Amino acid sequence: MSSIPGYLHKYLHKKRTVKL
Repeated sequence: MSSIPGYLHKYLHKKRTVKL
């Protein structure tokens, strides 16, 4: 279960960085 949120967090973080 830790892998699921970890991947999502990484994806969101990457998208957020691109937007910034």
